[in-house]
Amino acid sequence: MSPTQRQGAAWHSQLGPDSGSLPGIAAWDGERDLGVVDIAWQDGQITAITPAEPDPAGNDLTVIPGLIDTHVHLLGYAGPLGGPGAPDTFTWPPVTTREEQVLHAAANAQRALRAGITTLRDLAADTARLSPTGRTPAARWCAAGPGTA
Repeated sequence: MSPTQRQGAAWHSQLGPDSGSLPGIAAWDGERDLGVVDIAWQDGQITAITPAEPDPAGNDLTVIPGLIDTHVHLLGYAGPLGGPGAPDTFTWPPVTTREEQVLHAAANAQRALRAGITTLRDLAADTARLSPTGRTPAARWCAAGPGTA
């Protein structure tokens, strides 16, 4: 694990979903570089962004707004693709139970969130199979509608 990954993991373990802070981190607000700042939040909302001194440990992390992916297929296979025994994209859905597909969809949404993607637009979504419940940390998603053949 790299120093950046260790530091990110350490910060993640300190962060609560409802309140917390990130001290001395570089930030970009989507329009401009804010420099090094302290960021605090309460009840899931950012409450303060204040100028700060750089971290003496020299972290190379930057806070950015959540990214949006407008073309995803959440109900697809979430495991490694292309290896021996990996299913192909066309035969996996019809031979996989709804329950397993929902687990793969949750894994795909969580993978997106870990990559900084906070909102997903799922194309050809079968909304009867997956409902965003908020019970697991994952990117928000919206369904573009059922697929057509």
